[in-house]
Amino acid sequence: MQYLQQSIEIKGEAYRHNFSTLMTKVSHNFTILQQLVTDEKVVTNDLLKNMSTQQLKMHTIRAFTVQNKQAFPNVRQGHILAFDSFYTNEGNRYDPHSGTFTADVSGWYIFLFNIRVRYYSQLCVTDLGKHSNRVVFGLCMSGTKYHQHSSESNFEHRRHSLVENWSMGWTNVYR
Repeated sequence: MQYLQQSIEIKGEAYRHNFSTLMTKVSHNFTILQQLVTDEKVVTNDLLKNMSTQQLKMHTIRAFTVQNKQAFPNVRQGHILAFDSFYTNEGNRYDPHSGTFTADVSGWYIFLFNIRVRYYSQLCVTDLGKHSNRVVFGLCMSGTKYHQHSSESNFEHRRHSLVENWSMGWTNVYR
């Protein structure tokens, strides 16, 4: 009986030791799990912040595609051509009433334009203007049918290098 009692005490001590070791490991693993959860929260917050930045960048996209449904009648020199129809006006920065594109964010802008003219035996001169200064220049000599010409430009717009009070009318196509 005494042998049985000693055996139970030894096994009980071994079980208590094993249980204590197991609880230490559980506590350690719980600490690791808490750290992983904290790290996951940090990573998630960083991802959300980056995603918000990307969404913000997506919302600052500026693009427009315009055309005129009717021919421009008797266009005089220096007249701003306002195209009456647009397919794309991402960011609503092109004003079809004034023919002006206003750049409100800094970045690279690419402008392409294609003008179709019908002036018999005349020279058609178009340019893309930035604050009434010629940036892109295009020429087309017409004949007996419609003729067209294309021009393009890309340049960087830096908001504060142009006009501090932020009247940023950028793009006009003149005849």
